[in-house]
Amino acid sequence: MLWRMTEGFKQGCFRIGLNRLLSRCVNLPIILCFHRITPPSSSFFDRRLEAIAPQQFEWILSYVGAMGYRFVPLEKMHADIQESRLLREAVVTFDDGFRDQYENAYPVLKRWRIPATLFLITSTVDATSLLWLHKLYILLGHMDAQEAQAAVKDYVGREHAGLSFYEAVRRVVCSPDRARMHRFIDGLAQRLGWTSEEEARWARQVYLTSEQIRVMRDNGVAVESHGHEHLPVDSVSPADIRRDILQSTSWIEEHLGYRARFFGYPFGFVSPVSVQVLRELGCVGACTTEHRPLRAGEDPFALPRVYRDGDHRARFAWRFSGFYLGAMRERLFR
Repeated sequence: MLWRMTEGFKQGCFRIGLNRLLSRCVNLPIILCFHRITPPSSSFFDRRLEAIAPQQFEWILSYVGAMGYRFVPLEKMHADIQESRLLREAVVTFDDGFRDQYENAYPVLKRWRIPATLFLITSTVDATSLLWLHKLYILLGHMDAQEAQAAVKDYVGREHAGLSFYEAVRRVVCSPDRARMHRFIDGLAQRLGWTSEEEARWARQVYLTSEQIRVMRDNGVAVESHGHEHLPVDSVSPADIRRDILQSTSWIEEHLGYRARFFGYPFGFVSPVSVQVLRELGCVGACTTEHRPLRAGEDPFALPRVYRDGDHRARFAWRFSGFYLGAMRERLFR
């Protein structure tokens, strides 16, 4: 009952245009973050990669535009923030490099002439095997729910038996013993009878090709680094962090002809080593997964981004209202 009342209140605020009223008072630059743009399913892979329907993606862009935002390249917003200019600007970003970003999101961007940034996992381009993270998600999704939970909780150990399934999966993903984690994933594949041909079929189905990336790059989508293997920087060695970033930025320079200027932190994790390496390579900024708009004097190597909240439009609009209200409160009581 309480949930229905709350959702009804959000719907009412959405319909009367509360956001439009509040947005007249505050300029809040935002960086939008998307992953898969495809009709969502109940699969573990789709849920973990936050798949949203193409129609929802298009609605979000139209809604942000209706709030008076101007879509700009990340480079432009970075320059404005560095000079403490708070403008009603929005940047569209994508993480990882999925084929549906080309098939379902890119046509919308091209039609509306909206610039965007793709934070690319460079090891997945033209790949015939799956990234370790995506392979884990897909394999767990192919297992019976109880079997998957038992396998994951057996990996994390009895001392963590009280963890939820999602928390246990997160411990697997962030395991400091990477060799053990890879053996665990390979063991799941063997248990399910997965073949290399089946994995290659999945890779061809979900990842971008080099040709698709070049088409997007030539039509308003800046391609930047998201690491080579999407390593959790809080769980691997400084040497591994440095190697992963160097591999990724070298791939971009070799295949796309320019040096990466921005970086999207895998899992949103920031580390001093990452920032140091990025500075050494000449990068000027990096994006996290902290969910909020930008502020004056923002650290260019810890830029926050805004996520959509499921396919519920009123809930997305409600979050925007919260941003405006928070900014107005800061103005009044600082």
